[in-house]
Amino acid sequence: MAMLACHTAASSTWIGSDKSRHGMAARPFPKLTAATMMFAASVVVGSAQAQTACDGYGAACVNTMNLLSNFSTFSSNSAILAANSSIEDQIYTGSSTSMRQLAATNAIYQNAIYNVWNMAAPTLSAPFSPTANLTQSQATNVNTYENFVNSFVDYTGNAKSYFAQYNIYQNAYPQLNIYPYQYGSPRPFQTQTAVAGNPWTVQEVGQTAYDIQQTPGPGESWAQLDGSPSFPSGHSTRGNIVGIATAIAAPQYYKDFLLAGVEFAYSRQVFGAHYPLDSIGGRLVAMYSLAEQLNGTDGFTQIDLATITQATEALQALVGSVSSSPYAAACEGNVIGCIRAGAIPTAAQFAADRANYTWYLTYDLPSTGPTNLAPVVPAGAEVLIATRFPYLTQAQLTEVLATTEIASGSALDNGSGWARLNLYAAADGFGAFNSNETVTMNAAAGGYNAFDVWANNITGSGGLTLAGTGTLVLAGDSTYSGGTNVAGGTLAVTGSIEGAVDVANGAMFYNAGTVTALGDSVVTNNGTLVNDGTIASTVANAGTATNNGTIAGSVVNTGTFVNPGTITGSVANSGAFNDNGIVGGSFVDFGLLSGNGTIGGALTIAQGGVVAPGNSIGTLHVGGNVVFQPGSTYAVQIDAGGASDLIQAGGSAAINGGAVQVSVGSGVVVGLNTFTILTANGGVSGQFTAINDPFGTNYPFLDAALVYGANGISLISTRSSVPLASVAQNANQAAVARALDTIPATGPLVNAIVSLNAATAPAAFTALSGGIYPSIDTVLQAQSVYLRDAVTGRLRQAFAAPAAPAVGPKTAQLVPGLIPTVWTQAYGSWGDGEGGDGVADVSRSIGGFVTGLDNPIGDTARIGFAGGYSQSQFKAGSLASSGESDNYDVALYGGAKFGALGLRLGASYTWHDLSVNRSVAFQGFSEALSSSYDAGTTQVFAEAGYGIATPYADLEPFAGIAYVSLHTDAMSETGGAAGLQSGSSTQDNTFTTLGLRAAKGFAVNGGTLTASASLGWQYAFGDTTPVSTLSFEAGGSAFQETGIPIARNAALVGVGFDFTATPNVTIGLHYAGQLAGSSQDNAVDGRVSIKF
Repeated sequence: MAMLACHTAASSTWIGSDKSRHGMAARPFPKLTAATMMFAASVVVGSAQAQTACDGYGAACVNTMNLLSNFSTFSSNSAILAANSSIEDQIYTGSSTSMRQLAATNAIYQNAIYNVWNMAAPTLSAPFSPTANLTQSQATNVNTYENFVNSFVDYTGNAKSYFAQYNIYQNAYPQLNIYPYQYGSPRPFQTQTAVAGNPWTVQEVGQTAYDIQQTPGPGESWAQLDGSPSFPSGHSTRGNIVGIATAIAAPQYYKDFLLAGVEFAYSRQVFGAHYPLDSIGGRLVAMYSLAEQLNGTDGFTQIDLATITQATEALQALVGSVSSSPYAAACEGNVIGCIRAGAIPTAAQFAADRANYTWYLTYDLPSTGPTNLAPVVPAGAEVLIATRFPYLTQAQLTEVLATTEIASGSALDNGSGWARLNLYAAADGFGAFNSNETVTMNAAAGGYNAFDVWANNITGSGGLTLAGTGTLVLAGDSTYSGGTNVAGGTLAVTGSIEGAVDVANGAMFYNAGTVTALGDSVVTNNGTLVNDGTIASTVANAGTATNNGTIAGSVVNTGTFVNPGTITGSVANSGAFNDNGIVGGSFVDFGLLSGNGTIGGALTIAQGGVVAPGNSIGTLHVGGNVVFQPGSTYAVQIDAGGASDLIQAGGSAAINGGAVQVSVGSGVVVGLNTFTILTANGGVSGQFTAINDPFGTNYPFLDAALVYGANGISLISTRSSVPLASVAQNANQAAVARALDTIPATGPLVNAIVSLNAATAPAAFTALSGGIYPSIDTVLQAQSVYLRDAVTGRLRQAFAAPAAPAVGPKTAQLVPGLIPTVWTQAYGSWGDGEGGDGVADVSRSIGGFVTGLDNPIGDTARIGFAGGYSQSQFKAGSLASSGESDNYDVALYGGAKFGALGLRLGASYTWHDLSVNRSVAFQGFSEALSSSYDAGTTQVFAEAGYGIATPYADLEPFAGIAYVSLHTDAMSETGGAAGLQSGSSTQDNTFTTLGLRAAKGFAVNGGTLTASASLGWQYAFGDTTPVSTLSFEAGGSAFQETGIPIARNAALVGVGFDFTATPNVTIGLHYAGQLAGSSQDNAVDGRVSIKF
């Protein structure tokens, strides 16, 4: 190694510059402090044996020269210098247009900060642009960061002068005399025909890039560089200082800035200004200078930790997060989700990125010394990766650097270790575990303490223990053999590892790559294990495990295991095992086995073991034999329509005892069904020793039993001995229930009914009852009053009874007189009837008209006939039933008057055309039913009244009687299994009435206004409580249903006003009501009478 001559020379140069005779363009080192500037280098110009001095610069300068001392030993015909020239030629001639344009931009580096940012993080580089328009706060933060970067001193200028005296390049490369040089370290454009003979053209790179290379000016054209020594590259030193310093301050972008630094240096080969050795040398100076100044060693003044912290905080304010893993935003707190989404690159992608960066460390130049020497880590180099790994100890940082170094013997390797450091690879974590490493992370501390990715392919005989609470991802293809212990936090694998894995309680291991056993090593989980990749090992689980991928081995489970994936080996389970995937081998169950998966081998349910196919209702497929041992349990769930859990065996099924435990969800329509619970292609032998009562009070009308066949076992649900009527709550429900118990035990109606219980069956009985039908009979009989009242009212009016205007609740004023008369009356009414004790309330209404013709017989009598139409509507809301009846009336009537005594009588017939709609809906059953049928009402009636005139009003006491007979034809519903039918029936009732009518006339505007009122008592007797005999279309015995009753006692009230405008025209408005305790009807009608 050449000795250094350290003395002062005359002419000065900028530290780190690629030129010595020309001033720096645009803002050269604007943030350098006075202390920094004192280290300006001195260069003696004009001598072939130029001497570089370190006098006045101290040990730091001398040590920098020693760092690069190997360069001075290269002979002119050495392979390394030949390769140095050849590779430069290849780079220069093979570069793309975009690379050349970038090289031109980087030639005007303006401190290199913006250039490097624009390469490493272009979306974040705006604040560092020389033309950036910054706020005061932004400017302060930019200055803080740039002061940090610019505070690092290097001695590249001194090195240029010092190594030029050895004439290494001058002796090795011919001078082309295009750009003559005065030093012994000419540049490629001065020695290389491939470079000098091919300057850039405007057509190739554009005017700007052309001018920078070929035209002297603000840039560094070839002409401006012709007097500056080539080795080492000042651009490389500066670019790598910016890159490494920024990586330290912003470790979230660590590898991005490292790469930008070496690519910034590489652009000097593209530009034709430097050889590969120049860029390598500049990078070594940068790395060495940073480390020594951060440590304050080797004669350098220390830059303390506070300065780094201030730079980090400034960057944080400018660009956001800078201290976390670049994958933390997607992965921290959701490592499984982010890995599944592909947020973390593959091991191959990481390896390709490392290989790309590593190439810049040697440029593939041939080795100059032994390549198999042990790693050497320079003292203090750990500071370069300390912010990248805040959770590692000093010794571990050293080990990371040692295990990621490049081989010894590279071009400028002087044995100190600086030339071997690969910071980019070191940023991917350990390269090897040469002993057992324990790494403790702390999620609460944030940043890399909480989440990190190691991407190296880790080798070695040691192992890894992860402790603490953070998350670590192993993304490389690792072969270390000392095992992996997850004592705390979360360890994820996206690449591959080998050997034993132990997961502690409270810790988590997630595998999205490959875990391969070494020998008989086992993956043991006492915490949480999730496998999305491949585990080629035995797995022993006592915690919670989920296998979505492949386990190429056997499983012993004492915890909770979910298997949607594939297990190629056998399983021994004494915990809870849910199999929705594939188990290739046999399965022995001492715990709980569930799921819809496949077991390729035999399934043995041992004593204490439970097998419960499905995740609700499901099928477990077994390729081999199935064996139930004494004390085992087959847990079967059944559902509607015969659905049930099932075991399908490709072999035989040996039932050596055990119990069947049947469950059924509340509200499920089980019905009378057969449920296949086991099939075996090889036949079934033996029987279970017990089966539970799965129905109990939830299904009191069902019992369960097992049926054994040659190749299968079925569970059947049969009718229990509990009568349906035992849960009825009233007589109507009981009648329906007894009929249902006689229906043949098939079909949806029976299946639904027997699936009910004491809480749900009564409402179903009511829905099925058809209770609206007997109530319709009451409505039709009650509404018969409107026809007879219209007739008797006409007779009173015809004989001019004193109180005739108030007669009948719905009659219009009729034309009086002893001449033939045609009359018409319109009427309408609404009301409701109360049921009670299982009888539903019914609302009803009617609207219609009656038209008649009568003729006098002498002076005291009249006879006539009438006809009419009305429509009745009725609804039982609680029965979801409604209907209507079109009514067609005919009547004969007559009357006579003997002084004050008036007699009225008549007979009528009404034909009813009925239609009814019912909705029957209860748990597990729903149908819409309808029917159409006929009925007829026959009635005879009579009334007597006695007129009394008083000074105050005209009065008429009256008494009446009516006999009403309703006959209904047979009925049959359509629409479903719950349809009802009935035969014809007749109901007879008699109504008697006693009351008083009163009327008073008043002269108003030339006419007469008559006010009228009536009050009466109606008494009914006969078939006042209607009963319908019904039966189901599906069969079974008939049953009787009771409807709303006809009120035995009712009050009749009426008020009205009639106005006779002319002798021939009368109009009126009237109200009439029939009021009883269980029913009421109200009517309002308008009347118009015209006498012809």
